[in-house]
Amino acid sequence: MNVYQFDRSRTNFPVEELVAVPRSRQQNYQVLLDECKCDCGYFQALYIPRRHVLAACSHARLDWRRFVHPVYRIESVFNIYILEFRPIGHVDDWPSYDGPRIRPNPRTMRVKRGRPVSSRIRKNMDDVEHNGEKRCGLCRQSGHTRRT
Repeated sequence: MNVYQFDRSRTNFPVEELVAVPRSRQQNYQVLLDECKCDCGYFQALYIPRRHVLAACSHARLDWRRFVHPVYRIESVFNIYILEFRPIGHVDDWPSYDGPRIRPNPRTMRVKRGRPVSSRIRKNMDDVEHNGEKRCGLCRQSGHTRRT
């Protein structure tokens, strides 16, 4: 990043960004820190400073955190959920449930033991032609196997 000081009173900085891609190209951005604007458009839309805005902040020796919108700060995230969740308490203190009892369908339950059943749909392409007679793995003659 190359940052050039244009107008320090308005915090207007031209930023030249060198991008490392197969062919090197330059991108130039005009950063206006006091108005929270940049040519890229992300700074205005999302209120999050990108790398060229951070380079301008570093050049002007300004704290970049003040340009981040308060919505993205961790304090505001904690304040959103402060009243939503109440502790559940112990199971013995829960009120009794008098509604309908729901039972799972035993046909749709998973088998807990053994090898899982294959759900593959077999087609006629999957059939392997089998000639019926077994042959020995060593001598290739029928009537016996390698073990017998």
